[in-house]
Amino acid sequence: MDKREYANGTWCTVNEWGTYKKAKILCSDGILRTAFNISEPDTFFSVPCSVKVKGVSVRGFMSFDYINGYTTLLFTSYEYCKNDFMLPEWDKMRVGKVLANGSTV
Repeated sequence: MDKREYANGTWCTVNEWGTYKKAKILCSDGILRTAFNISEPDTFFSVPCSVKVKGVSVRGFMSFDYINGYTTLLFTSYEYCKNDFMLPEWDKMRVGKVLANGSTV
């Protein structure tokens, strides 16, 4: 297993075949969460996975993006799934400013 670390405390582990096994990803509310049910990438840019928010499983995808100029693993929930309302929509400017100040969203 190869652990790859990114900005803002995000990271992922990848096995010898390049498959993602475990990840700590940044959610739209500014909280780092552990991704589970990580599937095979459905596109070059995103990897399906789930996170827990207040004990509820939220389905979405993990992707790489820039916040404050650094590569970060981000979680975006699927809008058509039943627990999408548990996370706000992404506002990268707001989250970036908060992370730059060292506080939570």
